[in-house]
Amino acid sequence: MQFSAASIEAFKYISQINSSVVFRAGKTQRAVSIDKGLVIATEIPDSIPKEFAIGDMGRFLSTISLFKEPKFSLTDTNLLIEDASGKVKTTYVFTDKENVLRGKDTDLDFPAIVVSIDKLSTETLESVKKAASVLTLQTVSFVGDGKSVSLVAHDKKNPDSDKYSVEIGETDLTFNFDISVERLKLAPGTYSVDMSEKKMVRFISEKYRYWIACDSTSKFSR
Repeated sequence: MQFSAASIEAFKYISQINSSVVFRAGKTQRAVSIDKGLVIATEIPDSIPKEFAIGDMGRFLSTISLFKEPKFSLTDTNLLIEDASGKVKTTYVFTDKENVLRGKDTDLDFPAIVVSIDKLSTETLESVKKAASVLTLQTVSFVGDGKSVSLVAHDKKNPDSDKYSVEIGETDLTFNFDISVERLKLAPGTYSVDMSEKKMVRFISEKYRYWIACDSTSKFSR
């Protein structure tokens, strides 16, 4: 069994959501954050023959990085990682799947879409996240004022706080979908963004799908 560089890259972004992951049989892989407020789904190039769980994704990825051209052999209890010569190897023992938060095996339902953004680049998102860090702001919001949609870093508890905003679209609606900065862990790419009346935002790129729960302060009015 082989894991391509693209698959290992996907594992890296999955690990940002939860350090403990159940890998499903097949190509579709998923993870959910400990607080269940952030979910990722992606299709990797390589098909996994059977399900297994990793308890520490950082440790797992670091182990893989010890090998220049790793080859993998999967058993019920461990993953054998070898170099091309077969002389250097590691037996990596799986975690009990019962001890790992699994999440759903299908994409989340996403009812009542009320706002959509066709294109949002991670460059734009990262610029707002960086501003939030510099200004020590904890919330990033999609804000509609009846004319435009902006991505805004701010302190939702203090309307007079510092703000940083980037206009990203147009709207005739008024809304704010508030997201904790720590939940914005998206892989690089260009995303379509949908917002639901159920206070959830969905991000979809060519390779990744994310569902992020918004804060209770989020509001939408027609």
